[in-house]
Amino acid sequence: MKRFILGLTLFFVILSQSVYSEEYSLFHKDGKYGIITKNREVVMQPAYDWISIGANSIVGYNNRDTDIYNSSLE
Repeated sequence: MKRFILGLTLFFVILSQSVYSEEYSLFHKDGKYGIITKNREVVMQPAYDWISIGANSIVGYNNRDTDIYNSSLE
């Protein structure tokens, strides 16, 4: 069951990266990830172990916690 969930998670990460929003980019600082714009403005401070940026959503992962935002970070 763990392999199935891991495979499904990996599939969605790859899928979301293939249709990601070009408005935002990831950056890495002090072991955590945040989000910046093309103009290098920080829009989300580095607070996540991993962030997945999709076409309509942004998902931040911390251990077992998951935060989901829409594309305007609400």
